[in-house]
Amino acid sequence: MSDLKLDYDPILEATFQALELKRSAITALNKLAGTLDKRAARYASELAIQIDRDRIYGARDLLAFEPVLDAASHVIVAGRVRKIDVKEWGDPDVYWTLTEDALKVHNLREDVAALHEALSRLHAVRRAEVLALQFRTEDAA
Repeated sequence: MSDLKLDYDPILEATFQALELKRSAITALNKLAGTLDKRAARYASELAIQIDRDRIYGARDLLAFEPVLDAASHVIVAGRVRKIDVKEWGDPDVYWTLTEDALKVHNLREDVAALHEALSRLHAVRRAEVLALQFRTEDAA
C-alpha cells in the first residue's frame, strides 16, 4: 500500500499556486496602472514586468506590492458612498457601497492581493524548509 502524500513537496505546491495567479495579477496591475496616480501607476507597471519575468519570489520582492495595494485601497475608500433606503415602516436602512469605478479597482486589487498572499506563503514555506534543515543538521551533530 502506498501513501499518496509521499512525494508531496510544499515548495512545489506553493510555487504552482503562485504561478496559477500570475496572469490574472499581471492583467490587474496593467488595468490598475490606468486608474491610479502617476507614482502608483509606475509601481504597478514595474511590478507587472517583474512578475512577468518571474522576478518576484524573494522576501524583498514582496515589498513591491505594498505601494500598489495601498494606492488601490485609497481609491476604494474614496469611492465609498453612503446609501439610505427609506422604508414605508420602521427606520431607514443606512449602508455603505462602492461606486462603479471603486468596485472595479476593488476587484483588480483582489487579484493582485491574491498573488501577494500566495507569494507570502511561498516565502514562509521556503524559510521553514531552510530552518528545518538547519535544525536537523544541529540535531544530527
